[in-house]
Formats: sequence, structure tokens, C-alpha cells
Amino acid sequence: MWRLSLTLFLTTIIHLHALADYSAIASDSPPETTPIFPLEDIRPGLTGTTYTVLQGTEIVPIQTTILGTAYNMLGPGLHLIIAKLTDEKTALTGAVHGMSGSPLYIEGKLAGALSRRITLFEKDGHCGFTPIQDMLTVNQMMPPHNTSLSPSPTTLHFTKLYPHLTTTHPPKQKTKFLPISHTRPPHSLHFLSQQIQPLAIPLTYTGLSPQNAELLLSRFPLPIANNNYIPIPAAASRPHPHPSPHPLSNPNLLKPGSPVSALLMTGDIQIGGTGTLTWRESNRILGFGHPMFAFGETEFPMANAEIISTIPSYFLPYKLSNIGPPLGTILQDRLSAIAGLIGPSPHLATYTIHREHNHKPLPTLSGQFINHPLITPTLLAFAFAAALEGSDQTSSRILTADITASLHLENLPTLDLSLFHSGQDFEIFDAIIQQLLPLLTLYRQDITPVKATRLDLHVHTSEKQHIWTIEKASTDFNLYPRQASIRLTTTLRERLTNSTHTHTLILPIPENIRPGTQLTLRIAGARELDALDTPPRLNSTTHLPSIIHTLNSRRRTNALYAQILTPTIGQILDTRPMPSLPPSILKLLERSTTSTRAQPLPHHIWTETSLPLPALIQGLIDLTLQVDRPTQSP
Repeated sequence: MWRLSLTLFLTTIIHLHALADYSAIASDSPPETTPIFPLEDIRPGLTGTTYTVLQGTEIVPIQTTILGTAYNMLGPGLHLIIAKLTDEKTALTGAVHGMSGSPLYIEGKLAGALSRRITLFEKDGHCGFTPIQDMLTVNQMMPPHNTSLSPSPTTLHFTKLYPHLTTTHPPKQKTKFLPISHTRPPHSLHFLSQQIQPLAIPLTYTGLSPQNAELLLSRFPLPIANNNYIPIPAAASRPHPHPSPHPLSNPNLLKPGSPVSALLMTGDIQIGGTGTLTWRESNRILGFGHPMFAFGETEFPMANAEIISTIPSYFLPYKLSNIGPPLGTILQDRLSAIAGLIGPSPHLATYTIHREHNHKPLPTLSGQFINHPLITPTLLAFAFAAALEGSDQTSSRILTADITASLHLENLPTLDLSLFHSGQDFEIFDAIIQQLLPLLTLYRQDITPVKATRLDLHVHTSEKQHIWTIEKASTDFNLYPRQASIRLTTTLRERLTNSTHTHTLILPIPENIRPGTQLTLRIAGARELDALDTPPRLNSTTHLPSIIHTLNSRRRTNALYAQILTPTIGQILDTRPMPSLPPSILKLLERSTTSTRAQPLPHHIWTETSLPLPALIQGLIDLTLQVDRPTQSP
């Protein structure tokens, strides 16, 4: 009888112990305190729990089996915990893009953050975790505060990490050299490295079709580390017309295992990358387990997010999310983690987009965007493109867009980014790219930081084509006396209706032109003139106001231009034309090895006159005139 009682007692103890182990593994939320599981105690066979959100804001446990530690895998002293997700909830997906930062707990202690997907197509759950000790070093890089609860990173000792290499007499090993023909080609190693890349960051954006977003990102790429992001067109924030608090505005939602986002653009156009929060103590957080941009010190708005769904895929499983309003600032963006403070968000530039389509006003778009030389040009391109896509209410393939745009800069002249386009709707994005590409030079020059304060856009669109072609041009005479005025008459034909428009321009002959000089009178649209001219080189070392002046002087496509020009032999030095140079100076400039290089100047433009018109102007006509020689008395 006593044997039976003892058996029941032992069985009960075993069941209670197993139940306790299971509850520690499968707890619905991570522990409130943050004890650290030492990296040197990681060993194969341990069972842990990874916490993440698969839908909504509910944190769920994912059973995880530890396989071991890959030492120095990410660099000297930077290790990777290798594990396997063995939970039914991730059987179809494995490690999902967007899980970056999901905390791993072993025996109730925080061990690391899910950061890498080991396999590419396979769904066996192999993945890598960044040790929490490496992430906590990033926390120490943030500004200190009086009530810091951050635990110190565990000291790593060589003898603990490599106990099998500390014997007095290491075992002798025989080295076998394979023939060259049996060695793996280099590309196989490259393929292996591609399989152990960090989990990608789902980058959510609004207001743009996937095709146009891909086009813009190909010309204005975001410098996310290793190009490791997935652009996802989706609603980035839930609209709230009433003044009640946003459901994601509660900072208490930011806890280990919950989604956390780094915002690049807020408001009606929103762009942000979402991962998972790993660790929180007071108002300090760590997340991702890998970098976003690897910028080091930075300032990005930080926000809550809710997961709409976890999308299963053999190739690219990812989380689809909505992003909330800013709740703090991400201050560090390092190899092992992002780190930030919950509280005030950084000061951002503002954008306002007034829209009118087919002479009817549309809702104004507004919001904020970050200032960064490698990111702001992309955000400006998204603002232009999203404003136009929101204007096109039909499936029409014809679009005319008249954009008046001003980018206000701190301590610098305002930059004019105005643009006019008419034609196929998909062509407008090529026009936007050409208009905004010089921003890359402006923002990435090394002399003066460029900081935007405000972007003002006024967009007028219609579904009618407005293209006029220069059909003919004439003057009253072919021979003009010196210092006279040329009366130029032009006829332009409207492509859509075939109707014509006649305009007259008065062009004074410059007084410095010598008698007997042959003039060329050129009448053209902006694109034709730009194609003929030698474009000014926007050198990154050029004086910043000079770059802005050059950009502000660009010709408008909805204007008729008339030039008086003569042949010359000269150079363009930076943005300044230098006509009629002596041969010795020309040779000197050609041999110059300085950063300021000269460009050929085939002709000298004496005057350029423009006439604004309500259409895109195309075509080019050259007329030859003569300045009369004075009559000599007998």
C-alpha cells in the first residue's frame, strides 16, 4: 500500500513539474521582469518560448527548441543562437518577415531576439537569434537617465564559450586537403550567405500603386541595411474622423513581443518599417535584433502597430500591419538592435498638398517627414506621386498635371520643384523622377547639411490632353539694324483639337552684338532646349545656394522659349558660361585636374525669353537673321 502511495506521490510531483515547465514555455505573455539568460549557458536541447503577434495586438507564445550557438557568425565577438520554431502556429510559415526582434525566453529569462531566417524555401523553422547581451550594449549607447533599470550585459569569457578548446593538450587532428576540382565554387558560399540574411523589414506605404512605388524606389532607393525590406502597399494607419484617441496611441501596448515601427513619413501619406519589440525597461526599448538602416545615431519617430494578418508563403512570408501615431524616438540603429525612448517624438518637416481634379477640389493631404540626406529625396518623390495617384479618380490613360511645388529649407533659399506634364498617365512618374533626381546631389553634398522645414504642393489635374506643337515661326524682316527689336510670330497647333494658337514675342537685339553678325533665333519647348544644351554639372562641392539657383532656373515644359544666340568657342565652368575664350585658356581648362571641370560651350545665348502657356510645348524651329552693317558715307 505504501508503495502505491509513494508511486502516486512521485507521479503527481512529476506531473506538476512538467506542468510548471509547460506553463513557463507556453505562457501567453513574457515575464514582466527581465532576468537575462547567459549566452554561455545556451546548449542544445533547451526548450524556450518566442513571443510575437500574429494578428491584431495579442502576443502569443511560439514553442522554440535550442540547437546551439554559432560563435562569431556575425563578426568578431558577435554570435548567433541557432534554434528551431516547433510550434503549430508557425508550421506553415517558419520565421516570418516582421518577426524581427521577437524575444526568446529560456527558463523565464530573456536570451535573445529572433533576427534571421536560416532557410529560404524550407518551412522547418530553423532561425537565428541575436543574443540579448549584444542588444543591451546598444541600449547603453543611448542618453543616460537617472532611473535606468537596464541590466548590464553579461561578461563573455573565452573559456566559457569554448570549453572544448581549453584543454592542456588539444587533440591532434589530421588535415585532409581536397583536390581543387572537389572544392565548392565561390557562388555556393554566396548562396549560403544569402540564406542567413536578417529577416526583412515589411515597409508599409500608402497612396501609391506597387508598380509606381517600385519605379520610384529603383531611382530613389531607401538605404535599408542589405537592401533588406519588403515594400507593402497597404493602409498604414486606421482613419479616425472623430477626435477620439487613436487605438494605437497607448504607449503601454509597447512591450516585449509587440509590434514596433520606425516611421519615415506620417499623416495622410505614411511610410514605416515594422518589426518586434524585444526588451523594455521603463521608457527604454530594444527591438529588431538587427539594423534597419545601420545609421548608428539617428532620430526616427517610433510607433505602435497592429498586425492585420501574417501572410503565409513558401518564399516570402510576412506580416501585414497598420501603424499608429508617433510615441517616441528611435535613437540608435546598430548591427544588433534598434534602441529608443518612449516619450517625445523628433521634430519633423511638414508637407501640405492642395489638390484639384477636373476643376473640383479634393481633400488636402498633410503630414510630416524626417530629415535625412539618404531618405528625404525618396519621401519627396512619394509625396509627388501619391498626390497624383489620389487625383486620378478614373481609369483614364490621359493625364495633365500642373504642380506648383516649393521646398522650404532652413537657412537656404526656397527650392522650386514645380512641374507640368501632359500625356500618358504612366509618363508622369518619369517626369517626377527627372525633376527630383537633382535632390540626390543637393542632399548628399558634403559642405552644408540640408534640412527641409516645409513642402508645399498645389496640384491641378485633368483627364484631358494639353499638348501644343510649334508649327511655324516668322519675323518681319531678315535684316535688322543694330539695337532694334525683333517681332516674332509663332503658330502652335493643339494636338487634341487640331486648332491653332498664334502668339507674338518682342525680342530686343542686345547692344553688344556687332554689326554684320549672323544671329540664330531659336524657338522651342523646354525639353528640346534642354536636350541641346550642355547640362550644368551639379558638383557636390559647389556652393549650395548656387546649386539651388541652378535648380530654380530650370525651364518649364508649359512655356514657349525664344533665344538669340551666336556660335562661340568657350566653356561652362561649374554653372557659369564663359564664351569666346582664348585658345591658351581653353587648353588650360581642358588639362585641369581639379574637381571643377569645364564643359564645352558650343554657342553663346545672348537672351532667352519665355511665354507661359496652359499646355506642354513641343518642337523646335531655327531662324537665321542678320544684323545690318552701318552704311558708309562716300
